[in-house]
Amino acid sequence: ASEGAALVFTTHHLDEAERLCSRVGILSSGELVAEGTVASLCSRLKWGEGGPHRLERLYRLHTGGEAVAA
Repeated sequence: ASEGAALVFTTHHLDEAERLCSRVGILSSGELVAEGTVASLCSRLKWGEGGPHRLERLYRLHTGGEAVAA
């Protein structure tokens, strides 16, 4: 990847986003409610590394919703 370049990748597959993306944003009702690396979002909540399914847990926390099933 070129320095200073960005790619916007949208998905409902949170495991895929966690595996492929260096930074994530969580949208709720069209508003950006969280943004950063998954590790930084977990550390802000004092989750440490966050364990398995950490992006799904972050999504549920920030939106109060259920992750979309694949």
